[in-house]
Amino acid sequence: MKRYQNKFLETIVPSSNIFITLGGSYETQFQYQNDFIYKLNLLYVYWSHNIPLKVKYIRPKIGFTDPLSNLSQLIETWTMSDTSFTKDINERIPKDKRMTEIRPERVERDKLLERFPSAKDLFFQTRESVKKGGFWKYGY
Repeated sequence: MKRYQNKFLETIVPSSNIFITLGGSYETQFQYQNDFIYKLNLLYVYWSHNIPLKVKYIRPKIGFTDPLSNLSQLIETWTMSDTSFTKDINERIPKDKRMTEIRPERVERDKLLERFPSAKDLFFQTRESVKKGGFWKYGY
């Protein structure tokens, strides 16, 4: 990354439309979840080097069901806004105002964490916190 960091910083500015994609069409729920974790890690690697990439959600083709669609869309809007500097993903998931209402983003996050409990740290990062660390290294 160090080798290309200056080239990235020359061409990728906050107003650039350069994205990491989430979603798409995969055969299994595991593949969606694995790709989700990989792409968030990749995003944080770029952010740690002060490269302002964003996320773009790609809807699956007909016949495929994305088990993380609501969460992926929430992350897309989170990376496009300035709140990604100060608020983490967990803070962007709307709180339940009534106990009868279940937020789909929260359900998707909880299902992901059931299978990959070590991915919990991914939901508590901001652009500022990742950048302050100077590097991002995560294994799952």
